[in-house]
Amino acid sequence: MKKYLIGLICCALSVTATAQNCSLIVGKWLNKGGQGQVEIYQQNGKYNGKLIWIKTPNDVKGQPLKDQRNIRPALRKRALLGLEILKSFTCNGHTYSTGTIYDPRHGKNFNCLLTLNGDKLKVDAYMGMFAVGSEIWTRVKH
Repeated sequence: MKKYLIGLICCALSVTATAQNCSLIVGKWLNKGGQGQVEIYQQNGKYNGKLIWIKTPNDVKGQPLKDQRNIRPALRKRALLGLEILKSFTCNGHTYSTGTIYDPRHGKNFNCLLTLNGDKLKVDAYMGMFAVGSEIWTRVKH
């Protein structure tokens, strides 16, 4: 009975430690060129991210930038600020997979793998089995 109880306690501690490690990705991240900031958060056991800051948030007329390059015409009028660009990532240690990233520069969604390394986040985008891009994002410190 003692061995069983000790095993349950160890298992519970392991699950708690993994959940704490997974939450390390939560926060604000600056993209490679410093042009945008994404806030990553947990929702319903998955990790998502919204575009919360853009270096140039308005067009030449002073209007908020829209998702004009979206391949779906019905979505081209939505604002870029507040747009959820990371969706449905699951955690496996310091790697977050099975999610997608939306790239407003190209108006397309890609499969994506996120790899956390301290205050750096490697963002790898894929189309099928082929890598289409990779960036390193930096954690925004308050």
